[in-house]
Amino acid sequence: MIKALIKQHAYLISGLSVASEIELSGVTSSPTIASKPQVCIFKGKVPESLPEASATGVNWALTKDTFLLQIPRIARFYVSQGSEIIVEPRPSVDDAAIVPFLLSTAFGALLHQRGECVLHASVVSHENKAVALCGNTGIGKSTLCAALCFAGYRFIADDMALIRLDKQQKPSVLADSRQHRLWQDAIHLLGLNERKGEPVRDCIEKYHIAPVSGIVTDSITLKTIILLKRAEVRDQLPEIKRLRVADAAALLRNEVFRPNLASKMGRDADLFQQIAQLLKHVDVFMLTRPQEINQLDAVVKLAQQTIEELG
Repeated sequence: MIKALIKQHAYLISGLSVASEIELSGVTSSPTIASKPQVCIFKGKVPESLPEASATGVNWALTKDTFLLQIPRIARFYVSQGSEIIVEPRPSVDDAAIVPFLLSTAFGALLHQRGECVLHASVVSHENKAVALCGNTGIGKSTLCAALCFAGYRFIADDMALIRLDKQQKPSVLADSRQHRLWQDAIHLLGLNERKGEPVRDCIEKYHIAPVSGIVTDSITLKTIILLKRAEVRDQLPEIKRLRVADAAALLRNEVFRPNLASKMGRDADLFQQIAQLLKHVDVFMLTRPQEINQLDAVVKLAQQTIEELG
């Protein structure tokens, strides 16, 4: 049951209406919200452990309908029924320190509880068709996403993309109001210093960036997925190749947001079916990018050429 909040902040995150007692830095507020939000976030007491846990890790435990996450010196998070997140901050910890963990692992667990297909991806759109950029943490998804937006594409999502099948069983990326998150070297390279907001976390040079293209509020049909891979040798030129469906299916399973957690939650069969359906309609490519960030222009041009040739 969703608790009435003393003070609500309204957001649209992964296509879901969210009411939060905690102000979510780096997320654009929604002007209106349903009287019964789909997700509620508030502060409260969180259990120390889950005695009935079906799986556990170093700092987490879960049951069929609940997920407990403990971040030392920051907060404990209790996610339940795909609709509620309770946060218990450690003493003297401010909300800004909580938000990165709340919007990543905790919210990702909530989406898995709802049975959603969630990719670890940044997303742009071209001619009203979405392009998801996937790859390991630090591979440059957000940087390429921001560069494509600077080149005229529209910003859809950063880091987490919820994909849902429409009435025709075609995949769409749901709207998200989270901003870009970029490292300082990428901000400088792209000339985005004037759009730099608050740091994502204290003591790291990664910042929220207001998208050049604004925030998209409608779902967008997914047309293309580009998997990013770093070149193994220096000075290698960027290259891109289309993947066979079987290869794409195996690779995309690892691009699910928090893939190991999804497995522990018993989602393997479900995700296999979702990915198989997605691949009936989506072109998947592997883009090998140079090690050096100063080769970004060449990577952007190659990605643009591939996307625009598909139409």
